[in-house]
Amino acid sequence: MQADQHNLLRRVLNRLLLLIAVTALAVSGLVIQYYWRMEHEALHRRASEWASELRSDLDDTMTHEAHGLQQTLQVISAQSALRQALAQEDVARLQADWMEVFRQLHVEHNVTHFYFISRNRTCLLRLHLPQMRGDRIDRHTMLEAERTGKTAWGVEIGKTGILTLRVVQPVFDGDRLVGYVELGKEINSLLATLRLSDEHAYLYAVLLYKEHLDRASWEAGMQMVGRKADWELLPRYVIEFIDPKLTVQTLRSVLSQPNVGYTHTHVEMGGRVWHTQFDPLRVITGKEVGTLLVLHDVTDNEQAIARSVAILALTALFVVGFVLVLFAWIMKRFFREIENQEARLHDAQHAAAQALQQFKDTLDQVHDCVFMCDVETLRFIYVNQGAIEQVGYDQRTLLTMHPYDIKPDYPELLYRTLIAPLLNDEIPFLNFETRHRHRDGYDIPVEVFLQRVRTEGQASRLVTIVRDISERKRVEDELRHSEEKLRTILDSVEAYIYLKDTNGNYLFANAAVRRLWHAEMEDIVSYGDEKFFDVESAANIKRNDYQVLVDGMTLRMEETVTVTATGLTFTFLSVKLPLRGEDGSICALCGISTDISDRKQMEERLRKSEQDLKEAQHIAKVGSWELDVPNNRLIWSDEIFRLFELDPTHFGASYDAFLDAIYPEDRKVVNKAYTDSLQTRQPYSIRHRLRMADGRIKHVHEQCQTKFDEAGNPLRSIGTVQDVTEQVQAEVALHNAYNLLQTVIDHVPMRVFWKDRELNYLGCNPAFARDSGRSQPSELIGKDDYQMG
Repeated sequence: MQADQHNLLRRVLNRLLLLIAVTALAVSGLVIQYYWRMEHEALHRRASEWASELRSDLDDTMTHEAHGLQQTLQVISAQSALRQALAQEDVARLQADWMEVFRQLHVEHNVTHFYFISRNRTCLLRLHLPQMRGDRIDRHTMLEAERTGKTAWGVEIGKTGILTLRVVQPVFDGDRLVGYVELGKEINSLLATLRLSDEHAYLYAVLLYKEHLDRASWEAGMQMVGRKADWELLPRYVIEFIDPKLTVQTLRSVLSQPNVGYTHTHVEMGGRVWHTQFDPLRVITGKEVGTLLVLHDVTDNEQAIARSVAILALTALFVVGFVLVLFAWIMKRFFREIENQEARLHDAQHAAAQALQQFKDTLDQVHDCVFMCDVETLRFIYVNQGAIEQVGYDQRTLLTMHPYDIKPDYPELLYRTLIAPLLNDEIPFLNFETRHRHRDGYDIPVEVFLQRVRTEGQASRLVTIVRDISERKRVEDELRHSEEKLRTILDSVEAYIYLKDTNGNYLFANAAVRRLWHAEMEDIVSYGDEKFFDVESAANIKRNDYQVLVDGMTLRMEETVTVTATGLTFTFLSVKLPLRGEDGSICALCGISTDISDRKQMEERLRKSEQDLKEAQHIAKVGSWELDVPNNRLIWSDEIFRLFELDPTHFGASYDAFLDAIYPEDRKVVNKAYTDSLQTRQPYSIRHRLRMADGRIKHVHEQCQTKFDEAGNPLRSIGTVQDVTEQVQAEVALHNAYNLLQTVIDHVPMRVFWKDRELNYLGCNPAFARDSGRSQPSELIGKDDYQMG
């Protein structure tokens, strides 16, 4: 019986040995095939890395050149003369100031393009093509600089098919945008400066798709830069750059292969194997305009792979033979190993027990508390040392207790209701905050993480991890107290302070805002301006907020709004600024508004008062003037212009111009009166004539007073001018009438005299004077009869 068992086992082993041999050979073949494929994939990866290095060098070169151009533009845009010329769009000045700079940049740094662009993107001047200007610049780099207000750069392809690195710099005069400056450099010269192609035995070329180019424009562009334009050289591409060691014939052969256009291909040419890679070439807009073709000679690598495969096949045959021999030896040890399994199993069980004890010891060292309880009875079946120290009970006592025995907020029924979704597999875990009551009676705030754990061969149990959050609660209380103090401060100020989210809805409003709107905080938060202002006011506010929340601007402006709750209209001086998160993005708007309605009303009253003064001066025919003596700047009121019959828009207001309007014979007198007042520091009053444009004469009465500094230098002269033409005419008429009456009295044959109320003589005719013993009437004036004797 035992011999039959041995024979049966031998037959089984022989068949198993044959199966192993066949399997080993099949596996060896698969391994060799896998190795061959992995080696080729590794070759592809290395070639891709070399191509990536070339592309990285190209990108680094572009970035380095762009930074150099950017630094140059920053120096250029810092020139005040440039900002002034750009603001005034002074093309002649720009060309005169910067043409020589462009020539130096072209010679020393191969700069091929130099633009000056107005703030509305109109080309003011191309220094490289001065005759071409006036067109609108809509390139991507230009639009990006306009949108961000910062320097923008990138590679772009023009109508001529020339790849150009362009850098655009916005130019500001203070906070005001006055235009843009752009520098460009054709990248053909940069491509030739990349790493030497011998380093990894690769060649490269930059090709552009013909379908993106206009043939006539491309050929004109090539002629303009002095390059040969051969459109028919390649069927689909035109050459932007080709490695000096890569001939056009070789390039044409590569592109004629059946797999051309794939990312990675192998091409055999002249007994050599070349790995080719086509890398898309994109400009700054993301548009693919061509390809970067990289060719790497992998002939030696292919031969090395073939040798390795041959060696691997021989090795596999040796290994299979060795495995067969080894299998026979292993079978002999097979049964002996079975005998040892039970001993090893016993050792494993002992090691598992030790590992479990180590796990428990580890749990006793952690800071958090760990509780395990039975799912049915909810009685604790394990607690770590942290749990014992937290609640103050010893381990034996705790293992007779339940979770609800240490949670005063959760009696048994409420606790079972809480964990029911977890036991029913409705939720994966449970997380909540509660209190644990210490054995001594005080409560500890805790955070509880509860999960049902299942292990194969054992009943499921509830594992609870508890963390003492006393310190966190203390910090939260302090933070809440700090927020309340801040809110109290904000509610105490008279200014209107508020916060809005990025949708324009309110997050906070201080007490001043709540009083203005007759609303509580809960009636404000999450609502927009439409609830508190009329339609027009809300629309204006939204337009202003858009500039803050979207454009990131800080605004200081006046806002006139009508409050819906009261119907009253207010004018506010508002400051609005964006609030940014840790990532720099705008997360809210902060606004501070001050009521300036009273000030606006005062300004309106002042404006009306000035208008009333002008009307009063017009009625009284009295004008006022002011002379800034150091600057010889004369200011006239509207009434003086009317009196002098001069046009304010054509009159050069100065003291000399004022003298020119005075009657020629009175100019010296008026000027002397004014200059004497400057010497004596005394006011003066004078009557003089004006000569009108049509020859008419006006009489005016002028008064003036001058203010002086501490050194006695005149600062400001203030005066009035009154039209007294009618008064002068009346005085002349009165004087003529008086002379006529005096002539009649002097020649009447009777004695005539006249006295004042005090009986003093005011005058008499010559006949009365002679009878009184006087030679002329003036000797009686002021005397009474007693003095006459």
